[in-house]
Amino acid sequence: MTCAVNSSNTPAITIDGPNNTLEDISISTSSTGVDGILIGAQGPAQGNTLLNIQGSGLKNVIHISNHTNGGTTGSLGSCPFYTSNPVTVYNVCDLTIFGVARSNGTNTVQDDLWCCSNSATITDTTLAMYTLGEIVVENSNNITSNIGLSRYTTATATGNTNATPWLVGNTAPSGTTCKVGTLYSCTGSSCAGTLYECLGGGTTWKIIQ
Repeated sequence: MTCAVNSSNTPAITIDGPNNTLEDISISTSSTGVDGILIGAQGPAQGNTLLNIQGSGLKNVIHISNHTNGGTTGSLGSCPFYTSNPVTVYNVCDLTIFGVARSNGTNTVQDDLWCCSNSATITDTTLAMYTLGEIVVENSNNITSNIGLSRYTTATATGNTNATPWLVGNTAPSGTTCKVGTLYSCTGSSCAGTLYECLGGGTTWKIIQ
């Protein structure tokens, strides 16, 4: 599908249901502040997959909403339910995104889910993968608390927030401009280690395994 957005505040596509696959979509606009694909703003939207999405001039090519569905029942560990005090049920979980490209505009992916950490912003002009899993919870002394969100991305742009990548290569990583917490799996025979972590702050990569 190819479409042009003329509205200044209405997304081109909204997803408010589960288990959809959207593929080969191109969205453009001459307005500012427009989302290409908005997910979960009105209702539960779990288990969706987006592939080969192109955006031009958009504020967010893909925008993951932090709206809740108002539910108060469910089981621990299910999707889209997670427990909190008070109970909060976010609409979006188990989302997989492959192949997003942005020309002009602002963000490739804006993930507004926050739970126990801040929202995530991806600014790479080309993005191979972004996945959003579920809330990570722990139960201590019969009190269930949220300890974070499960996210994975291949994004590496310096303007990204709260979404560190796990990279793979056959030579040891080098340089000190990587994002703190980035992981790197080294598969070559010349590697001194198999798994590296970026410490940031002008330091080098550290072998952790």
